[in-house]
Amino acid sequence: MWNFGPPVLASKPKDVEFDSGVTFTYSFASITDPDGDLYTVTLAGLPEFCTWILAEMKFTCDTLDYENVSYKGDYNLVLTLTDIRLYPDLVENSIYRF
Repeated sequence: MWNFGPPVLASKPKDVEFDSGVTFTYSFASITDPDGDLYTVTLAGLPEFCTWILAEMKFTCDTLDYENVSYKGDYNLVLTLTDIRLYPDLVENSIYRF
């Protein structure tokens, strides 16, 4: 059995900026796997005012209810794509930090 590589995004995620008092949506590029394997997707680090929508590969941040609260700062998100393989030794990940 071979594994020609992990699942990958068609393009790397970009850093984003948005102001409080707005709704913002970020969509990820499509995912491909060189072997055609199934894969899992996880996203870590989302702030409390954001919602991850896995089925659509996007997250939405709604700061409308937070206008009077400062959430200014940097948020470090980590998107991980992992092969689902019969043989665990052949499992590979792609990790994107942004």
